[in-house]
Amino acid sequence: MSLKTVLDYRRHLEEQARVELAGVAYELDTRMDVVRALECELGKLLEDIARRKRQGLPAAEGLALYRFAESLAANLAAARREAEVWRVRNEQQEIVLREAARDCRVVEKLDARRAKEQEQQGEHAAQQVNDEAGIRRWRDAVKVVTRDDS
Repeated sequence: MSLKTVLDYRRHLEEQARVELAGVAYELDTRMDVVRALECELGKLLEDIARRKRQGLPAAEGLALYRFAESLAANLAAARREAEVWRVRNEQQEIVLREAARDCRVVEKLDARRAKEQEQQGEHAAQQVNDEAGIRRWRDAVKVVTRDDS
């Protein structure tokens, strides 16, 4: 398996983690919107009950309003638990994304190091060819000089 293939795979995993994080973050935001709406509705209901109690709320109507408030409170508690589950999923997905990004950077650095090594090997090989050519020219020049001297 080539390094380019590994790098492409790691980039794909990182992008997949980004997409999954976006989906989880959206779900978390949606759940938090539900929690805020229920908190607001429950707060308004409790204020309404308190105001109506001061005005002489009939017992049957007060009981019905309290039961409705209890129902809203139960829904709010359930919504908070669900939002907490999504918050934990969001944190886990952020960790997955960080790890995928780190792995991708590691492979990118390795790829850059290998490319640099190959470049250096190519430069070394070219230098070796030049050195050998220079030595051959020097030997040829020395042979010509020694022949001329003899």
